[in-house]
Amino acid sequence: MPRAHDIKRYLTASLSRRLGLNLFAYSLFGLFAILLLLGTVIDDRFSRLENKEIEGHVERSKAMLQLFEDTAKTRALDWAVWDESFDYLRSPNQAYEDANLNLSSMRNIEISAMSLVRFDGSLRKTIFFDLQGGKPDLAAASLFEQKVSAPGFTAIMRGAEVKTGFVRIDDRILVVAGAQVLRSDETGTPQGYLVMGKILSDADIAEALQLPARIGPYGSAEIPNVTHSGDRVSIVERIAGFAGEPVAAVRFSVPRSLHQEGLNLLWLTVGGVALLLTAMILLLNWRLRDVLIRPVAAFQAHVSHITASGELEHFADEGRGDELGALYREFNRMTDELETLRAKVEAQSFTIGKNESATDIMHNVRNAISPVQAILGKLDQRLRFPAEEKVERALQELAAPATAERQASLAAFVKAAMAKLQADLSQHRSDVREALRSVGHVNEAITAVRPADRSHLETAANCELTPVIGSSSAIARHSQDAAVSVAFSCQDRYRIAMPRVLLAQIIDNLLTNAVEAIVATGRGQGEIQIDAVSDPGDPEHCVCVTIQDDGDGFIPDMAPTLFERGRSGRNKASGGIGLHWCANTLNAYGGSIRLESDGPGCGSRALLRLPLERAAQISREAVLDADAA
Repeated sequence: MPRAHDIKRYLTASLSRRLGLNLFAYSLFGLFAILLLLGTVIDDRFSRLENKEIEGHVERSKAMLQLFEDTAKTRALDWAVWDESFDYLRSPNQAYEDANLNLSSMRNIEISAMSLVRFDGSLRKTIFFDLQGGKPDLAAASLFEQKVSAPGFTAIMRGAEVKTGFVRIDDRILVVAGAQVLRSDETGTPQGYLVMGKILSDADIAEALQLPARIGPYGSAEIPNVTHSGDRVSIVERIAGFAGEPVAAVRFSVPRSLHQEGLNLLWLTVGGVALLLTAMILLLNWRLRDVLIRPVAAFQAHVSHITASGELEHFADEGRGDELGALYREFNRMTDELETLRAKVEAQSFTIGKNESATDIMHNVRNAISPVQAILGKLDQRLRFPAEEKVERALQELAAPATAERQASLAAFVKAAMAKLQADLSQHRSDVREALRSVGHVNEAITAVRPADRSHLETAANCELTPVIGSSSAIARHSQDAAVSVAFSCQDRYRIAMPRVLLAQIIDNLLTNAVEAIVATGRGQGEIQIDAVSDPGDPEHCVCVTIQDDGDGFIPDMAPTLFERGRSGRNKASGGIGLHWCANTLNAYGGSIRLESDGPGCGSRALLRLPLERAAQISREAVLDADAA
């Protein structure tokens, strides 16, 4: 299982991951904040709307009960303010009862019960019909009459022209309306009152409310009451009697549609916000990668390339005007400064490498004097006349009497011996001239030692490449340890913007190393190929020289380390100054050198890039400026 600090290190190791993690955390916090805000606002708003809706349902239930009362009141007034009803209370007659107090009349006005009562109680006439069954209900009529003729009810009707309310008969609830009986023109002294009652059923309540509803017993603990239960709201509305006392209750429930809509809206909003935030995070992450991460990664790759190659190069800022553009320009300015410092260090290294140790000079002197030793050794062996005794005897015989044929033979022998002697002397003169040139190189190398300053570069002479390589090739051709052949191919007569002695020392060092590599193979012989061609990348300012040998070669990864000071490819205690000095010298004059090999036993290549005469002045000025700084 990964440890906590490993996870933290992984998350913070990349700028992209850190930014993505921060964006995710902030977006998650924002989502929760928005959810809380929306939840609070939406719940409050929809709760208010729901409460208003519930209040509307409560008001509807009250309006429904009032409608029942108003309907009963209208029916009661129609019958109470009527001459025939007024006359009947003053003088009861059978004709009125037969014509009006019957099932047909009750059905017409949708009334279940009716009672005519005198204030003094001397007359009480009540009927009660089951409108559905069409039969009179005498028990219910008796109970109804008791309710509406009770002293308390009579007292109520004495003081009110019309009164409505609800009464309970057994388990049935009736909406009741009572009115004082008057003539049709509302005149006359009322002798009593007329009461009508209509049974209320669950179906009547449901039809009026347009909701499932029922009438039930009154419970004081729940009247009035609104109860929220899950996704529904239960409403209980009290049914009051004539004196305001509760006689029953209407119960119904309604769905919490607004609450559910509010929840749906909340989750829809949250989902929409979450999707929007996700899209914004992805878009912002993409833009961050495009605007920040990729340029930073490219800059990092550029720096890594500089680290790996060692070559300082400008980074293309693409004309950016932001902070990254400023960083790129500052980096390029620093690169220029480092390049200048590098040139100065290389110039100083050249001076130190040339003057700080006599061993360095003697190394170059050794290279130059090595052919002299080889030539003098050969001369020592050859400066003898191998046919001296035979020539002396031939001369004696020529002086003595002899045949003409014998004298011609002896003369031919002497002539041949003299020709051989003449040829040997010609070769010896050539070798002596070669030795003198090598001694001249020694003298130039010694003379070239100056104090540690660069002022001589200002008047440094140029030289032609071909003679320098031709003279230096003597090091390889006159090697005492192996028979080495040298082949030289030059594309043009190049003039190099370097002093001849320095260029000769560089070529001498490289050829000496090539000979040592050939000797190390143990074959006793080898070949060196030298090619000089114009630089394909800069033909007007540089020439490329390749020195290829078939020696023991080296491991390719060792190439950069061979130029380190004190490093010797032959593991000699006195070696290791040649390549370091060559590299510094060429760098100081605007050239370069690198070594290549395909591996041990595959030979090696020295690749030189030499400045041509036309580019000399610029290189010298750069070095002088570096020294002055």
